[in-house]
Amino acid sequence: MSKKKLFWGISPSLIVCMLLVQSGCKPDDDDENEPVLTTNVYAVGNCENSAKVYVPCFWQNGTRTDLAVIDASKNAFANSVFVYNSDVYVAGDSFNSANVLVPCYWKNNTRTDLAVIDVSKSAKTNSIYISAGDVYVAGYCNNISANISVPCYWKNGVRTDLAVIDASKHAFTSSIFVSASDVYVAGYCRNSALIYVPCYWKNGTRTDLSTINAANRGAAYSLFVSGSDIYVAGYCEYSPDFSFPCYWKNGTRTDLAVIDASKNAFANSIYISNSDVYVAGSSYNSVDIYVPCYWKNGARTELAVIDASKHGHATSIYVSGSDVYVGGSSGRADIYVPCIWKNGTRTDLSVPDATKNGYINSIFISKN
Repeated sequence: MSKKKLFWGISPSLIVCMLLVQSGCKPDDDDENEPVLTTNVYAVGNCENSAKVYVPCFWQNGTRTDLAVIDASKNAFANSVFVYNSDVYVAGDSFNSANVLVPCYWKNNTRTDLAVIDVSKSAKTNSIYISAGDVYVAGYCNNISANISVPCYWKNGVRTDLAVIDASKHAFTSSIFVSASDVYVAGYCRNSALIYVPCYWKNGTRTDLSTINAANRGAAYSLFVSGSDIYVAGYCEYSPDFSFPCYWKNGTRTDLAVIDASKNAFANSIYISNSDVYVAGSSYNSVDIYVPCYWKNGARTELAVIDASKHGHATSIYVSGSDVYVGGSSGRADIYVPCIWKNGTRTDLSVPDATKNGYINSIFISKN
């Protein structure tokens, strides 16, 4: 009997399947040929060396790289990280020989100093974002006449100063995010009553955010845009010197559960993944120790520390797939140890001198 006759009366789909098996292929074989992506975990922060000078650095998968500074005898800081096309961008600042803090960013350890209002005044960066190859950095500069902090951002080195509530009062930026061609910056401005008001700017237009009590201050520390929704994390005060962590979604505030409602707590970083809201921060416990934690949709998870009798801080959060990464520091004896938690498991990072402080300020996860 010929093979051709064997196919009579058999459905076309079965014939296709038989031919695939005969050729050694399977219908779903494409998944098996997909490349396996490598996860790279980046963190930036500061380490104190044996001379008690803070050195800016970044870690890639636990390997530390110290960053070039203006004056190696002076403190310098790495505050934010972003990875684009395998290039590592870090925003920070470095003291010069005149003890003026100079804002800058590094691309693969090559430093670019940023233009300021007055080169005799200190300025600072807090956040970096790369979009379509353009480099956006948020920070602030001190002005010439009154030594007032002016919030601003730089795009490819060109500075844009942002509108404030009262130009005679301090204002600061803390986070930057670019979505399509829109530039979002989070921060806080002091009003005429000397109260700090949390806010964000979209393309230079400022939106002030609601607080618990208009007579008490608040601040916006982190911003994330998901679709048309704008998320901002920070804190508000219930009363003077009593801070409560919160986030705003399109201006509507959500207060977050804390360990002890009579103690301070802060929200430092926000990330949105699949409509879930992740916030990293720290909450005082009943014995006045800061406990690092993160919230997912309002549910708090406390993070393991080296010594529960010492402070711990969670400063940055990033979600990749089903994995939750948090960067921060954990107290040990009289120092802080830089660390990263992945799904609650802590990894301590290398430092130049294990008897000195180290901190993580920002993390970023990439796959390639």
